[in-house]
Amino acid sequence: MPLGPANQSQLIRAGQKDEYYQTFLRNNANEAFQTFAGYQTLGEEYVNIIQVDPSKRRIPSLTRRGVFVFCHTFLPYLLDKVLVCLENELEGPQEPGCSIRRRQAAFGAWSLELWLRRSMRRAVGLLSEPQRRKCLPAVFALQQTLTLLHRFHVALFYVSGIFYQLSKRASAISYLHFTGTRSDDRTIRSCYRLLGAVSFIQLLITVCLQLNNFRQRQRARQEWKLYRNLPGSPQQTQKSRSRAARCILCLEERRHPTSTPCGHLFCWECITEWCNTKKSTMPVVKLEECREKIRKELNNVVDFWLKYSHDTVFGGFFNCIGKNGTVYDELKYVWLQGRQVWMYCRLYRTMARFHRPEILEAAKAGGTFLRKFARVSSSNGQMKCAFCLTRDGKAVKVQRTIFSECFYIMALDELSRVTGDKDMQQEAEQMMVQLIFWVQVDPTGLGRPSLPGDTPTNSMAVPMMLMCLVQQLTDGRGQGAVLKYKKLSSWCVQKILEHVQRDGTAVLENVSLEGAELPGCQGRLQNPGHALEAGWFLLQYTTQWGDKELQETAINKFVELPFQYGWDKEHGGLFYFLDVDGHCPTQLEWSMKLWWPHCEALVAFLMAYSQTKRPGLLEKFSQVYDYTFSHFSDDQHGEWFGYLSQDGKVVLDFKGGPFKGFFHVPRCLYMCERILDDLLDNKA
Repeated sequence: MPLGPANQSQLIRAGQKDEYYQTFLRNNANEAFQTFAGYQTLGEEYVNIIQVDPSKRRIPSLTRRGVFVFCHTFLPYLLDKVLVCLENELEGPQEPGCSIRRRQAAFGAWSLELWLRRSMRRAVGLLSEPQRRKCLPAVFALQQTLTLLHRFHVALFYVSGIFYQLSKRASAISYLHFTGTRSDDRTIRSCYRLLGAVSFIQLLITVCLQLNNFRQRQRARQEWKLYRNLPGSPQQTQKSRSRAARCILCLEERRHPTSTPCGHLFCWECITEWCNTKKSTMPVVKLEECREKIRKELNNVVDFWLKYSHDTVFGGFFNCIGKNGTVYDELKYVWLQGRQVWMYCRLYRTMARFHRPEILEAAKAGGTFLRKFARVSSSNGQMKCAFCLTRDGKAVKVQRTIFSECFYIMALDELSRVTGDKDMQQEAEQMMVQLIFWVQVDPTGLGRPSLPGDTPTNSMAVPMMLMCLVQQLTDGRGQGAVLKYKKLSSWCVQKILEHVQRDGTAVLENVSLEGAELPGCQGRLQNPGHALEAGWFLLQYTTQWGDKELQETAINKFVELPFQYGWDKEHGGLFYFLDVDGHCPTQLEWSMKLWWPHCEALVAFLMAYSQTKRPGLLEKFSQVYDYTFSHFSDDQHGEWFGYLSQDGKVVLDFKGGPFKGFFHVPRCLYMCERILDDLLDNKA
């Protein structure tokens, strides 16, 4: 059988096939085991190539295969662990011994991570502070160099046609193809050489950009050093902290110290009372600038979803949309489909500039898709909505919650208002009856089994959503509709208020059905965004019923209090989750800054100010506004990023996904614009 050098396409196809099976088997054992044992991998067998040593006459020796396995499997893992541990030790304070002991209890008497941590700690402990500061950029540079080295090696492979992996180059293992040289081999190699040249150019540009970024960071670091040494800077004022621990309003030692945006510290009670009694300092021109910015942003967000989300083949909307509008997954999420239909209809019905045929047709198409595919039959004869559908409407997943049904109701009711379809309105109300039954009578229709160790809970999201649906179904429908749902509305208010715990000092996400605090992480959980959203739901209720006492509770406990404990004093922005006792929340994303809590905060503070004219509320709105529009909005591609790190950097850059769609951002902008219209008509 004639032999010839394997070309790039064969090697790439082999590597891709290997990656497929490695992902399927969820580890790297396949290639490592088979190579070490001297067998072909599945990918190599797929394209008829074999491994050979530098002589091109023998398969690699056991030693050479062992070197490959080590370099391919263990070395990258060890390098990553070492660099991460070293970086953590250089940039952070020393981890207390109790934390080390907890880790040891979790991992056992010995683990690689603990051993590396101890080794790095001992090594870093020998360094002085200036040496640590010099080593940290070196570690960062090494991490970046490894990434660039990998890219350089791939580009080199495209040009040379051998050693697709660094581990293969280190062990000098190359490939031969069974059937010899193919007629199109020369063309394939030429194409890959061109790709290699382009890759080298791209790599060169990347290196130049990173060097430029490094110089900018160095310049910023020097400017910070100058600022740090200025009189009155935080570093200088720290020296006089002992004699400045008094509140300048009450002249007593500060109680519950609170920082204003300018950096001054006061008692929480003193500064809130002062803010509520002083006149507004935000001029009308500032409100007009906010309104103009919000109006433009709403136009851009609507245009983004009109342009990229519509499925003209099967109907409905694509939900998983990348930062530049690319659809990266065709799955359709029912609650997001319902939200988008509702948002289109609300804009079409209440704002003249959105009374456009394409918006109405999109809403109708989304409603048709929902009514045709969203509802699935359950075993007890009740109708449950799917959570996730294929592009052509086949059910993929059903959740044991009420939220798909909630937004199904909102979509159909709002769509019935713009189309005049009474059957659609009736279907929404029938689904509402079933929803109330699930929540207040028998939840088994949701599919959740009753387990002996499970404690029934009152999650704040449930009464919040029912209150939202009551407001939706009764708006503009006359006194009869209001009275029909009055009892349910009062029940929702009661259940929401039960989440105010610990003598009014905390709003908890979950409580017992009797309104008591629950034990453990679940009971200590706080969600500032949900509390703020509940706050403006309650404010809407108080407007309808004229309940001034509830209005005060809504502002004090569900607007100001969640903002007080939820705002990140160091980096700005609202935390996603918190633990009321100060423990680290178990939610991995707890410290991230998500788009929707900031949307709810903007609505809550602006609505609270519009009802009370308290200047402090307007200043909080301005504080959230400045952070939100400087961090989430994407001026280049439109729409908002949804997921930021604690220090405000974009972590996930898609614009739509399973939980982010055409809802929180446009609803926030829509409501803020309308409230600002009313304020400016009355000159704030």
